[in-house]
This record gives sequence, structure tokens and C-alpha cells, in this order.
Amino acid sequence: MKTTKNLSLIFISVFFITCNLGKSTEFSQDTSQAQAKLLELNRSVGKAKNTGQSKLTQNSPSKEEEEKYETIEGTKNVKAFLVFSSDVTWIKTKAIAIRDHKGNVIPELEGKVRYSYSISPVKLDNEFTKYTMPLVLFETTKGNENLEVESFTLENDSGLDFNIREYPVGLWSWSFTTISIPKTEASSEKGYANTNPFGIIKGNGKAIPALTKSKTVKAKIRVRDKKDNITNAGNTGNKSKTDNIDSSVKEYSILLDSSYLVRLIKETLEKNQGIENTANDFKLEQPAVK
Repeated sequence: MKTTKNLSLIFISVFFITCNLGKSTEFSQDTSQAQAKLLELNRSVGKAKNTGQSKLTQNSPSKEEEEKYETIEGTKNVKAFLVFSSDVTWIKTKAIAIRDHKGNVIPELEGKVRYSYSISPVKLDNEFTKYTMPLVLFETTKGNENLEVESFTLENDSGLDFNIREYPVGLWSWSFTTISIPKTEASSEKGYANTNPFGIIKGNGKAIPALTKSKTVKAKIRVRDKKDNITNAGNTGNKSKTDNIDSSVKEYSILLDSSYLVRLIKETLEKNQGIENTANDFKLEQPAVK
């Protein structure tokens, strides 16, 4: 019975409990140098001029300035099949700016869409679980709910599919069910509206090395503007049959800073001694990115 309960909870909801939480604990790591840079930056930045940009734009550092590492963690009670319930703990980094391959903040996304890393579930009912895994989260700021990151692909590891939304799961040897990874959930981080999560269930052995093997990781994301989507839907009569371009979707080549994920994984391992004995594949390959 306990096994059935844990499987139900894990595969239905616990991977994405970094979002839509009523209670969370925030804390900052010691990053005095980065904080000093941000303070200096904030003094020199005026009000955002572009329409639709949130106040977070004012804190978007330039290429030379590093955003500080901060984490948010919390616990949420989740239910499955209206029968089982369990407490799930998680931890994530605060969202940072999305940059292009040159390391520059992408103007079209600045202050609108940012990204973070999450480890979830860290514990299930205060016990370690073999399903602990990393997630890449793309978070839209309040006022920009029309934007949605609908796909995420690593350029140098295109064989890894982070976009699978449904997974077949065996509850017993004779019974299978299908679970779905939500495309969008509400964000728990202050100033943000929605989160688009991407991960590979039971794929730590390949996903973690791919996301941490170098200081920066090249990736591509496709961002849909649902406002443009609605406008285009009303103008379909003017399009020719050969016009297959969806102007509501734009692809961006981005650069992920893997040091945030490496630090998050190390922190999770250090704060949860023994987790590796249960989640055997939740580990960093050596040498890890510093």
C-alpha cells in the first residue's frame, strides 16, 4: 500500500512542487562580492522604458556582472487520486536573466522571462526518495503571463528529450498508468506569475552530466506569445496555404550558467546527508564545474 501511495504521489505531482506553494522559506548564501556589484548596478539603472517589462528589469546585470546565488525552499502537501496525501520538500535557485551565446541578456526576454534550477522532490514524507531530480524552470514575471516557453533543447545533447510530457508508469507488474508533466504552473517566487518546468524523469544519469559538464551550456528555447497567437488566429483568412510560419513563436539560442545548478546539487547533498544512498543517480560527475 505504501509503495502504491508513493508512486502515485511522485509521478502525479511532486516533481513540480517548486510552483504554486503557499509557504516557502527563503535564504541567501554568502555572496558579498556579487551583492556589491548588484548594489552598484541598481544605483545606476533607471526605470524600465519598455512596455511589459517588470521591475525585475532594473536588476538585470550586464555581461560582466554576476547575479547572486540565492535559494528558496519549502514543503507542500500534495494529494493523488483523492485518497493519498504526502508532504513533499523542494529547493530551487532564484530566477536569473536569460543570456545569448555571447553572454548578453536577451532584450526581448529581459524582465519578462527568466530561468532557475530546482531539485525536487528532496524528501517525501520526510524520507529520501529515489526520484530526486533536477529541473530547469523558465519563469515569467507578473504582467507577462502571455509568454510561455514551450520547448527546451540542449544544443550539444539534442538526443536528450526534456520535452516529453507523458510517461508510462508501472504501478504493478500487470498495471500501468500514464502521468503528465504540466506545461505551466503558478510560480512561488515573488514577482513571478508562471513557471514552465523541464526535466527527465528517472534520467539523472544523463541529464545531470549534460547540464553540468561545462561552465556554460548552450541550449535553444521556443517562446510562444499567446497575445500574438490570438491575433494571428483572427487573420488566418489572409494567409496563403504556403505560409506556415507561426509568428507567435520565436526561437532563442541561450547560454545556461551551470554553476548555479552545480552549487544547488552540492548544497542539497550537504544538507541532506545520506540522500545519495536512496537516490543513487543523484550525483555530480567528477571533476564538477566550480
